[in-house]
Amino acid sequence: MCGISGYFGKTKINLNKKDIINSLKHRGPDNQSIFEKYDKNNIFLAFSRLSIIDLNTRSDQPFIYKNLIICFNGEIYNFKEIRASLKKKGINFSTTSDTEVLIKFIYYEGIENIHRLEGMWAFVLYDRSKDKLILCKDRFGEKPLFFIKKSKNIYFASEISQIKKLVPFNLNLNQDYLKTYLFTNYRNLNKSNNTNYKNLHKVEKGYYIEINKSLNIVKKKYFKFKKKIKIQSYKNIKNNIKKILISNSIKTLNSDVPVAFCLSGGVDSSSLAAIAKKKLKKNIHCFTLDPGEKSYDEKKAVNNSVKRLKLKHSWVKINKNETFENLKKILSHRSSPLSTLTNYIQWLLYKNISKKGYKVAISGIGADEIFSGYYDHHLAYFYDIRKNKTLLRKSLANWKKNILPLIRNKFFRDHLFYFKSKSPYYLFDKNKDINRFSKMKLNFKFKEKKYIKSKLRNRMLNELLIESVPVILEEEDLNAMYFSVENRSPFLNHKLFEYLNTVDTKYFIKNGYAKNLLRDSLKSILPSHIRKNYEKIGFNVSLPKLINFKSKNVLNFINKESKIYEYVKKDLINKVISKNDIQNNSYFLFKFINLKLMIDQN
Repeated sequence: MCGISGYFGKTKINLNKKDIINSLKHRGPDNQSIFEKYDKNNIFLAFSRLSIIDLNTRSDQPFIYKNLIICFNGEIYNFKEIRASLKKKGINFSTTSDTEVLIKFIYYEGIENIHRLEGMWAFVLYDRSKDKLILCKDRFGEKPLFFIKKSKNIYFASEISQIKKLVPFNLNLNQDYLKTYLFTNYRNLNKSNNTNYKNLHKVEKGYYIEINKSLNIVKKKYFKFKKKIKIQSYKNIKNNIKKILISNSIKTLNSDVPVAFCLSGGVDSSSLAAIAKKKLKKNIHCFTLDPGEKSYDEKKAVNNSVKRLKLKHSWVKINKNETFENLKKILSHRSSPLSTLTNYIQWLLYKNISKKGYKVAISGIGADEIFSGYYDHHLAYFYDIRKNKTLLRKSLANWKKNILPLIRNKFFRDHLFYFKSKSPYYLFDKNKDINRFSKMKLNFKFKEKKYIKSKLRNRMLNELLIESVPVILEEEDLNAMYFSVENRSPFLNHKLFEYLNTVDTKYFIKNGYAKNLLRDSLKSILPSHIRKNYEKIGFNVSLPKLINFKSKNVLNFINKESKIYEYVKKDLINKVISKNDIQNNSYFLFKFINLKLMIDQN
């Protein structure tokens, strides 16, 4: 994983190059290099490398081939196949890196064929012969890339904090975006390519942007997926999923440095650990949060997995006296607030992974969204199978017996939810409570994007493409790269996603089990205690376990004057704290602390 920073345009900028390089180092401490050319259009590219594939300096970047210069952050998982196909055409290679494969693929095959690549990436490509710049991002948005156009220049970087070091002007906070963050569900943050700063945008996932010598911007979409269901036998479906998953895991785990795993008690991360151990014969080291409280404790399931799969394992403990100071560190380092409590937990995991000397970590992100893993998915599933009375009756009985006792959210407890409502308004189930903290009248309206007729599949596509996954991935990258660790998500494979889109949703949930297809496909690989576990916890903890709201430090911070109190009721926050009603308001309070830290430091 790596860091990118630079600009392209008519106006030459006086840069503090040392400052820019230093701002990138955490993303790639192994090498820092610069390419610059000042002509009719000026181009400045700064790159910081985290060496994962081909550790030799010959693969350092910016990488130059003929008229092309590239800065590439990510991994091309099928680069060996691509390299082999290019070799057959007489093209030679001087490194074993995927960077060289990427630049030569674009040179000989063209950027319009980028859809043939598998992996995660954000790259900047400059064509000297055409004086043209290309910004490109992977299909699911695993790797970040931001840009802003100002006057006669376009500025770009891997992180917002690096943009701020680069531009010769101040970035202004986007108040509308910050209010969306504070007073609505985090799933609303990626409904556009806007950010928490005005006029600063994300390169959209599944797109590449061409910027010509006149600085005209043309946006082109390369990721398009089919939505048509195919009639297939259940046996063939299971076999195909298993084949794709194992094949992709082999590619994803390709690394010239040791790889660690984030392990919960659930089926997602356990599946990846089981594949790595049983099929690839990998000696792997797994890391798990120890929440220190019963309601989120997964020790039994994790310990069973560790024992049965013979895994090396480390528990990551929480010290609530450190949380507030850690948040201050995180928010001074980056220019965006953490979205959820889980994002902080991820930061702790990566901290410990880095301490043990690992540069790559594997997580189960995306499995819930492509295999159907959330409690509310059962409700959408009931609606989809409503005409099959026998299946509906059986499914409801299993749900009432196995799932209902586990559900806390009142909306998820109503099996007729989708029969009564066309919109998943539960995404705003906390709005009433959150809005009482606001000094202004709020009128946020949730709108689900319509991809497909099926309630279940449409919900899954919304979560994957514009709601939870894009936000989680952005947070994952920032948390991992804080400690110079590359995060990989094997479930976010477009071939797996596209295949699952051809499978009838009636197979996604079975006998009360969510992610049925994943459980059944890996029956011979997954430990039975994981495969038969209904409960979904993941990396989670309560806010009182994380932050001591009675400490002087926290109370002084809350009572210190701030611009955030222009739209937040300070007296109500203090009232909630004095009554020790922290947990019931944890969703808002965590976001409030994060945003106040960012605004105050900004």
